[in-house]
Amino acid sequence: MTERIDLPSDASAAERQRLLPDALRLGPVTLRVSDLRRSLDYYTQVLGLEARDVTATNATLHARGEDTPLVVLDAHPDTSPVRMQSRLGLYHFAILLPDRAALGRFLAPVPTTGMHAGASTPPVSLGP
Repeated sequence: MTERIDLPSDASAAERQRLLPDALRLGPVTLRVSDLRRSLDYYTQVLGLEARDVTATNATLHARGEDTPLVVLDAHPDTSPVRMQSRLGLYHFAILLPDRAALGRFLAPVPTTGMHAGASTPPVSLGP
């Protein structure tokens, strides 16, 4: 059982950050998608992830050569795609690159993919 800790509203970020144990590791994010093939194409061809354990209804995606999965795509044909500029809630995730040079290499082919890159928090965001 987890003990609830209430911090004052003016607690610093450092105080809040101390609440997470150092050993905490997050697992893969599971995304519900309407079209598994289209999503696989995006995550493998645009983002460069490696598809493994692909079935008719889901796929596990990894960074190339890594054992730990990053994303699980779960197909639900009745799912409606999130409209641009909508306020649905959490409909994205971030991939942290090691440095600016890696970011530059990652963004170099973006103009040929039909994707757009824009400023956000994190500093660069990709979208269809």
